[in-house]
Amino acid sequence: MVGDPDGGALIEVVVDRVGGEELHVFHAMLLTAAVAREVLEATGGNLDLSDGVSRSQRTQREKR
Repeated sequence: MVGDPDGGALIEVVVDRVGGEELHVFHAMLLTAAVAREVLEATGGNLDLSDGVSRSQRTQREKR
């Protein structure tokens, strides 16, 4: 995750190490509700990123 420490949007970033210290970013997008849930579960409830889910993601989730 990357984001503004002052409350800006969180971004999901997935990278692959391609050699030495070189990284290849192959996925980057605004934090989704699904990934926020995965982080919450993976950390045993210690890290809740749900407030960082983008407004458009929240709207889509509410429509379901």
